[in-house]
Amino acid sequence: MMSSSTNSNQVVTLVSRHSAFLPFSLSRYRRQWFLTYPRPYGMTSPQGQRIHSMLNIPDTSVDEAYARRHFWLYDPDSLPYSPEKDSDERFIGSRIHILLDSETPVVKLTGRTRTEQSKSPRDYGKEFTCYEFEVLIPDEGLLRQCYYCFAWEGEGPMTRFTACGDDVFWCEECKEQGKVVASVSGIADKFYRDILAPTFDRNTVARDSLYYY
Repeated sequence: MMSSSTNSNQVVTLVSRHSAFLPFSLSRYRRQWFLTYPRPYGMTSPQGQRIHSMLNIPDTSVDEAYARRHFWLYDPDSLPYSPEKDSDERFIGSRIHILLDSETPVVKLTGRTRTEQSKSPRDYGKEFTCYEFEVLIPDEGLLRQCYYCFAWEGEGPMTRFTACGDDVFWCEECKEQGKVVASVSGIADKFYRDILAPTFDRNTVARDSLYYY
């Protein structure tokens, strides 16, 4: 079960007119933040693909506890955000608008901005404005992925994954196997599904991962 409430141990979803009301969720691994799909959506998120986009470049200049609650949105293509001007408009796909216009408040602007340069080959060196965000939902509201088998929450009945290390989670199946067996089977599965299969079958897509993005 997904939840739009921040007061429960459920994944918090973002629903906005700027995403055509397609639900999103937030995920994080240490200092890295992601916009994710809380459920598989067919063509929108192919099998094993649940990361829509990364939201920031990890900032190592700040304390990690701060980085786990704040991020600078990295989006060279982002449109300027003005709540007064934009209130009646739709900016389909604009991540800053999706985040700030969610029916359930999940983030807020801190009021700080800075200028960064694009690292994309398409517009390398282009300057753009970055906005700093503070995350309002607890860690329990973030979508989790199993470290060992790359399974995501929400692929079946919503069973929350449990912590098995620092910012690392595992699913019930891997937990029952234990870390040694889960590690060995996970390595073999990753080699076949994410390296061999995509190499020899162009219709197969490697799974995405919060841990190795």
